[in-house]
Order: sequence, then structure tokens, then C-alpha cells
Amino acid sequence: MSTVSKDAARLKAILDSAVSAIVTIDARGIVQGANPAVERMFGYTEAELIGRNVSMLMPKDLAAAHDGYIGRYLSTGERRIIGIGREVVGQHKDGSSVPVHLSVGEFEDGGVGYFTGIMVDLRQQRLTERQLAREEALFHSIFESVPDAFVVTDMDQKIQVANPAFARIFGYEPGKIVGQPIGMLFDDASEAARHTATAPLLERQLQQPQAPIIANFRRSNGERFPGEAVWSEVRDGANVGVGYVALVRDVTRELKRETATRTAQRLEAIGQLTGGIAHDFNNLLTVIVGNLELLEPRLSDNGQIELLREVKEAAEKGAQLTDHLLTFARRQRLESQKISLNSMVTAVADLLRRTIGSNIVLDVMPAGNLWMTRADPGLIETAIVNLVINARDAMPVGGRIVVETRNATLDAAGAELIPGLPAGQYVVLSVTDNGRGMSPEVAERAFEPFFTTKGPGKGSGLGLASVYGFARQSGGNATLYSEIGKGTTVRIYLPRADADDGTEPVARREEPMLLGQGEMVLAVEDDANVRRLTVQRLAALGYEVHAVGDANAALKAIADGLKPVVVFTDYMMPGGVSGLELAQRLRTSHPEIAVLLTTGYAGGLIDDRETNALRIKVLMKPYRQAKLAQAIREAIDSNGAARPPSTTPKL
Repeated sequence: MSTVSKDAARLKAILDSAVSAIVTIDARGIVQGANPAVERMFGYTEAELIGRNVSMLMPKDLAAAHDGYIGRYLSTGERRIIGIGREVVGQHKDGSSVPVHLSVGEFEDGGVGYFTGIMVDLRQQRLTERQLAREEALFHSIFESVPDAFVVTDMDQKIQVANPAFARIFGYEPGKIVGQPIGMLFDDASEAARHTATAPLLERQLQQPQAPIIANFRRSNGERFPGEAVWSEVRDGANVGVGYVALVRDVTRELKRETATRTAQRLEAIGQLTGGIAHDFNNLLTVIVGNLELLEPRLSDNGQIELLREVKEAAEKGAQLTDHLLTFARRQRLESQKISLNSMVTAVADLLRRTIGSNIVLDVMPAGNLWMTRADPGLIETAIVNLVINARDAMPVGGRIVVETRNATLDAAGAELIPGLPAGQYVVLSVTDNGRGMSPEVAERAFEPFFTTKGPGKGSGLGLASVYGFARQSGGNATLYSEIGKGTTVRIYLPRADADDGTEPVARREEPMLLGQGEMVLAVEDDANVRRLTVQRLAALGYEVHAVGDANAALKAIADGLKPVVVFTDYMMPGGVSGLELAQRLRTSHPEIAVLLTTGYAGGLIDDRETNALRIKVLMKPYRQAKLAQAIREAIDSNGAARPPSTTPKL
């Protein structure tokens, strides 16, 4: 083989193996040759191309421009595109577009001019570019819309870029913080040292990015807040670290919700315990007060009478304490009415201004068009007094107390911060002072019974507890917010009363003690001391009394022929049959027998709808003799018996 033949064979091998498509045309644009890459790029074989105009590889608009160029070249010799690489669009055999980079060269053979076009397929590059553009758009969308602060730093942990949420959470403009150390976002230098640079916490976070860390951060205005941060390291294609990415979420709301839930659960548990203790204590007070009342008329010595009265006063104070405990435990029997909170606040404030001291300013800010609410007016008055007195005690050198009312509509997001309070419409009573305030630890326990920061003998720790219990039992809730040195705000949320909720009941006037005329009363009480005292008290009121220890014994006595006019029964009893169930059975089998219930705690146990439907009165322990006389007579009268005249009791 000659040298020329070898060179030609070598050149053909080079052209055949080339990745780029190579096409040779003459001066008229007719294809003279094409390498295999042309077929891979455009779908035409060399045989299909030779002898045809190269414009067949172009879209129509480019083909016309190419034909024009060929015409100018033939007439003027213009070589405008020789040696210039540019991007053009070709056309595949199937009609699809083929983006290519085209370079054109010129050569002569035997005095005839030819052109060579070298084309690089840009389809994969365009696909990659589009994919990168989509990824960039997706990243930009996430970066712009993610609700958490997104921060990118270099390896020295200096901020390079931050998203809009960063500005909202931290208060800095993203552009003005570029180049600043990320440690400036933390609460203090020690906190920054724990979570940045080569800190062990950061090293663990980078190794376990799914485990967020909790740190204390600081906004541009100095406000501190807890944040949940996730760190990750950014590496390049060679797996070399080039920076860090931090995602910071403000968890203030979540921690408040967790704290509120934890507090509510603790108060609920304490309430369960407190209610049981108060019930047992009420039984003891019933025995003490009842025996004192029976004993008092039998004493003639003034000294002994004075001692007895002191004991009675102490017992009555004990009864007041149990009232507070029952209110906290939500087991106090409420006398709910439809009321205007503005009227009550104004009336109570007028009285309080004369008692809280001249160095305290008490301002009342009633809301206009305040909704009506439904609650026990006596307990509302007590709540206002407790809150104002607490506020006064927090300002020993004077200050200002603001009592305010307003309407509030809570959506689901607002209600979730107050566990147990559903979304809805509420009337809000708030009492705010600018006194000493409470630490977070004290504020978290403020509603617990017997918890107080006052000195010995200066407070029972039941004021706020009873406010909380009253609000919860009324279908609302109470919240407390306080800061050291800035003061305290307590808010009571009470449900809005329906427009057709009825009118306020007329207050009952006091009546003289009503005595019996020998009617038979069946007393049902499991506590032996209370049962023995009940027999004595009823007998002193002029009734014939039979007593048994449980409901089953009462049913048996009636079945055996006992014919009481009224059954006076405790609600909580052993034997599997409660006082309410006893009443239900008697209403069916002996409707002529009246029933009077008594209990040390009623809330949550006795359903008012059931007692009203059965025409059953409820007498709360501990009770005075006059209350017992009135309740027994009302129970008899409500069942159809005639009412006797009032007389002097027989003792």
C-alpha cells in the first residue's frame, strides 16, 4: 500500500471515530461527504446526504438563510462564517430540533473550493442545563418560602446567604449580615461557643443531622427565644467541605404549648386529690358544726358560750377553705346566672378602692358592647377580689392595677395555647399590675393550691387556685403571664352566653327556720358520725327519723313497710348504689316520697339536668341547721306536701 493510501486510510479512520459530526459541502452547498457521527446526530446516512443540499439538516428559516449565504458567496466570494464557531439549531430526520455548536472551515482540492462543517451535539448539555435550571428554581422556591431561618456559611462559619424567613425570625436584613459570624445569632458568647466552630455539639449534629439541637438565640432587638437548629456540611464534587447550612426554627410557641399542657395536667391531678380531701374534710366539718349548734342552747355559762362561738368561727373558716379547695377541684356547686361582667366589675371595684390603700391606683376599663356570660356571680366577685388583693400585695410601695373586660373570639390556633379551652367566643376578665412579677418557675405553679410566695400567715395559697378552678368549672379557663420587675396579668375566659339564655333568676329572700310536724325522714349516710349527728339535727327540727348506712338498706326498709315523707341521702355511698340512683328508683316505685341529696362535692358528679328532671334538691356540706330545715321543707313541698308554719325549734 502506498503512503498516500495509508494517509487516506488513517484520515478515514479518524473521521469515522470522531464524536463530532463532520460534513463536507461544495461551493453550492451540496453534501460531498459525512462521517458516521452525522447519522447519530441527524438520523441520515451518508448515502442519503451525498448529492443533496446541506440545508436539509436545517429548519426552514435557517435553510433559507443558508441558501442566501451560498448565493452571496458564489456572486461576491464572501466568507462571513469561516472559522467562527456559533450555536445553531439543526433538524433531525424525524423533524425534531438538534441544538449544535457549528464551526466552518474552507479548503481547495484541484482548484475547487469546499467547506467543512464540524458540529458538536448540544442536546445533552441543554438537558443538563434545563435540569439545573429546574433544580435552581426549586431550591429558590424552597429557600424563599420555607418558614424557618435558612443560613449558608463558609467553612469559617461566616454567613454567605440567608432567606426571607431569617429576616422575619431574627430581624436582620439578609443582605446586611453577609460576612458576619453566625455566632452573633446566639444568646451569648458561651451559647455560641457550644454550638459553633469545632464545638462537640456541632460535631455530633453533623454526624447525626436528623437529631436537632435546642439552643437559645437572640433577635436583632435583643429579644431572646428558644430555637431548634439542624446543621449540615456542604461538600463539593471532590467531597471537600466548602461550608455549612443551618436551619433554625423558632420553637417559642411549641414550648409555651407544652408548658401550658404540662401545667394543666399537673393541676388536674392535684384537683383530683384535692377534691377527695375536701369531701372528707366536709364530712368532719358537718359533724363539728352540727354538734356545736346542738350544744350551744344547752350552755348557760358565758365563758363556755364564748369558747363555743370561737370554735364555731374556726369551723366556719375551715368550711371556707374547703369551698376554695372544691372550687379549685371544680367540684363546687355553681349557682350560674346570665350576667353582665361590666356591671359586676364596676360594683366590686368601687368597694375595693376603699380597701387597697391610697398608694394603689385601680383603673377599670370595661369594653363597649360586651357580651353576656353565664357564671356564678358570687364566685366572680370572689375572683375579682382575690386577683386585686394579690396584685396589691405584689406592689408594697404602690403601683397601678388595671381591671379590664373584652370580647374574644379564639380560633383553633389561639385556643391550643390554653389546654382544655375549645375554640369559640369568650368574655375575658383581666387583672394587670406593674408590681414585682414572678419568675417562670413561680408562674408555672401559681395556680396550685397552697403554693404561695408570701410569708407565714400572710396567705393560704388558695386565691389563684380558686380563680383557676372557678373558670374551668364555668366552661372557661384562666391564664397567667408575668415577668420579673414588670408585673403580672391574669386572664379569666368565660364562655359567651347565648342570646336566648333566659333571664337572671330572682334572688331568694331569707326565710325563718321551718320546722317539721312529726313527718318521717329516712336518713341514708354511710359515715357513722355524720349519720348519728343527722338523726339528732332532724329530730331537733321536729321530724321522726330513721337512719340506715347505704341505699340498699334504705330500699329494703321501704320495701318492708317504712313510709317516709322524704329520704335524705348522701350522694357518695358504698354498696354499688349512689344517692342519685336511689332517687331514680324511688321516683319509679314510690313517687310520693320526696328526695333530698347532700354531698361534700357536687361538680362533675351530679348532673343538674338529672336532678332537675327528678325534682331533687341538693344540700352542700357543711350546712347550718337553718339550711337543713329549709332544704328538708323545700323537698317536701316540691313533692306536694303542705308547708307548716315556722316555729321555734325543739332542742
